Amino acid sequence: MSRPGRVLVVDDEFEVRSMLADYLTRNGFEAVCAEDAAAARARLEESAYDALLIDVSMPGENGFSLARHVREHYD
Repeated sequence: MSRPGRVLVVDDEFEVRSMLADYLTRNGFEAVCAEDAAAARARLEESAYDALLIDVSMPGENGFSLARHVREHYD
C-alpha cells in the first residue's frame, strides 16, 4: 500500500493553514503546517515532502525567498 503524499503548508494566517490542511487531509494527503519560513525550514530538516504550498507575502522571510532556499537545498 502506498503512503499518502506529504504536503507542507506554510502560511502566517492560522485560518488559511487550517483550511488547507483540512482540505488536503480529506482528500488523502498528509498535511504538515508551518507558520513562517523559519518553522518551514525546521520541518524540512526533519522530513521530506512531496509538495509545498507557500504563502508568498509572509512577514519576515517571504515565500519567494523560502522557495529559492528549497530549490537550492532539496530535491
